[in-house]
Amino acid sequence: MTIALEETRIVRYEIEGEPKRQIPPGAAVTAAQSPTALGRDEFTAQYRAVVASLQEGRAPPVSGEEARRAMATVLAIYEASRSGRPVAF
Repeated sequence: MTIALEETRIVRYEIEGEPKRQIPPGAAVTAAQSPTALGRDEFTAQYRAVVASLQEGRAPPVSGEEARRAMATVLAIYEASRSGRPVAF
């Protein structure tokens, strides 16, 4: 997954295997305004991919270690926002 930001605005995001999406200038909703700005469709596709991998006995698209690193990143962002200081992790 790739997310392009300009300051606090999400201006483009890409999910492997999905069409690229450009968000028109001025139309972007910041994550600060709405954590669900990108909608639920992306999450539905991710859950389906995980369930399919379990049913088919293959590795999920994202490993547990990758998911743990992503969660650590999110928690570090929250801590940096709360404290106003950079956070190393």
